[in-house]
Amino acid sequence: MRSLIPAVSLLLLVACGKKETLPAPDTATAAAPATKAPEPAPAVMADTTQAEPAADTTPTANATAGDAPSTAAPDTTPTAEVAGDDLLVWTDSAGVRETLWLRGDEVVATRTEAVTFADGKLWALGERWRKVVLRPCDPETMEADPKARTTEVVLPRLVAKELGGAGELAIKDPTEGDTFDGELDASVALAGGIGGVIFATSGSSYYSCGAAHPSSDVNVGAFDLAKNEKAEIPSTDEQKAKLAEKLLADAKKNECLEEGETIEPTAPELVTLSFGNGRGIASLVASRGDLGHARQACEATAELEVPLDTALGFGPIDGRVLKVLATRPGGGAFGLATVPAALRDALLERFRAEPASFQPKP
Repeated sequence: MRSLIPAVSLLLLVACGKKETLPAPDTATAAAPATKAPEPAPAVMADTTQAEPAADTTPTANATAGDAPSTAAPDTTPTAEVAGDDLLVWTDSAGVRETLWLRGDEVVATRTEAVTFADGKLWALGERWRKVVLRPCDPETMEADPKARTTEVVLPRLVAKELGGAGELAIKDPTEGDTFDGELDASVALAGGIGGVIFATSGSSYYSCGAAHPSSDVNVGAFDLAKNEKAEIPSTDEQKAKLAEKLLADAKKNECLEEGETIEPTAPELVTLSFGNGRGIASLVASRGDLGHARQACEATAELEVPLDTALGFGPIDGRVLKVLATRPGGGAFGLATVPAALRDALLERFRAEPASFQPKP
């Protein structure tokens, strides 16, 4: 599929956050909470005059990319005993990622990278970088010039890194090989996540030696960390039919379908979880680049907003997610995961103490 997406610049550092109680979301802008959501927290922060909080001796990592991880002792402040699972909510806004760890309605720790839970483990989501050698084209032969000076570009791939372990899974890699004849650039982006199912996009823009014109590719999809394979997006027949209608409308607008051609019900390839103005939004996305007649290829994209609850097919969305999004400035992508009560204490310690998982672009 051919389209351009912007490259994403990331800032990934580790910091332990102070405890706070989440306010209730503004019902004028927040999405309606899903079924079985917990009771809303009070609309004001907790009264700190009733008890003296323990001093937070963990320095916050500064925002300079590439700094060494802090060697200060992790936050060992005891957390309140709360029945039920803990909740992780991560956000990615303007290239800055942060994860909040909630026990009940209390934020007990934060970490400045996206972290989720799958297969009994915590996983940090971010980029690994590699160099690709570019061989320039000979303007006369339109092939790679063996005598010309080569250049290098640094390109990302999106991975999941196990906290406290050596495990690492590749989620999205927009390019293959270590050399390329022509010009090349690429990017990856998180589009959301529910538990171990991560939604992501990758794209590349390039000119290959001998090609008639520059090109671009965008790949979208979902990846299941527990299964280490591509994940299917649950959808209903009604949603598939609506996506097909939107694809057909886009294709007709591009004037690249023969008279009478149609598009069959289409399964979504991607879910995007986004937030803005304190509201969470879920969308199903389908793209088609194989439509049209012989003289003209047709590219079409459809996006269908769906309720932020069981309509996604991954189970109910915890109502505390909406409270977090109501406190987030700006907009971006978000994800969530629950941590089972039996594992939460050991994993919380790892969440606080583990050094940064990723390095900035070299």
